[in-house]
Amino acid sequence: MVKLIDRSDMITITSPTWQEFEKTLLIEAKISGYSENAIQMEVTKDHETIFGPESIPVSGGRVRYEMPIKSPGNYEISFSDYDGFIGRYSITSEERDHYRFTGPADDHDIADEPVKKTDVSDTIKPTPADTPVRPEIISGITAEVDVSRDNPAYLTVTTDKTPVVIQVSGDTDLVFEYKLSTAGAGIKVNEEMGTAPETVTIKDSVSEIYLKVYPYSFKASEKATITADTASSVGLSDKAAKAFGLPPRYGDQPEEKGAETPLSILPVLLGVILGVMVFIKRS
Repeated sequence: MVKLIDRSDMITITSPTWQEFEKTLLIEAKISGYSENAIQMEVTKDHETIFGPESIPVSGGRVRYEMPIKSPGNYEISFSDYDGFIGRYSITSEERDHYRFTGPADDHDIADEPVKKTDVSDTIKPTPADTPVRPEIISGITAEVDVSRDNPAYLTVTTDKTPVVIQVSGDTDLVFEYKLSTAGAGIKVNEEMGTAPETVTIKDSVSEIYLKVYPYSFKASEKATITADTASSVGLSDKAAKAFGLPPRYGDQPEEKGAETPLSILPVLLGVILGVMVFIKRS
């Protein structure tokens, strides 16, 4: 028997639940007791998904997202996190109805009032919102892997030069975790929204960095590209899997022992030759 837990009270919609249609739906919410830096959101209209599921950033337990819309109507916004579904909330966008705000026109005459002049210099002009800056794609040693939420990729980045910049990119919202030692703590990187690449700069003096890469969405199954600018190699690794507490899965080959040189065989051959010569002489 599955027990569903209602967690809808975690989220309070702080943007107006009725908005005048201006081709943008403002979604603002406060999330109680939430420590993650992103949350998954899906928007539907008339039972059709028009956005997501996709992760959006969370800052200080608050969400703000301006979503372009093509028509007025009732929009259902659903939120989910790593523990599953949280709740569904409604925002209605409608064209301004003059009757709703003014009521029927009055029949009696209204006395004219003198027009007040407004000094344009006193008018407060709105400050344009900052446009998000998309991280630049870096170059370096690259590996491409298939990832899903059930099958993350575990990789080792080797380098003999730090700082090293590591970037994970793909056609879906990706998350990665890294460790600077097999016994060290994992650090999660999920700062960007949508398909923007996730990037971290590691300044510690290390020769190996262990990565775990997976999509934010539970439904996604995509290719991920991992790039490290000063790396000497990037690849799937059982050592990385072990660092994150998993058994070997890639069948890493053990290090090959150095082949014996001809000099190491020479004493044996000399011994055999001398033995044969002694045997012939005696006989």
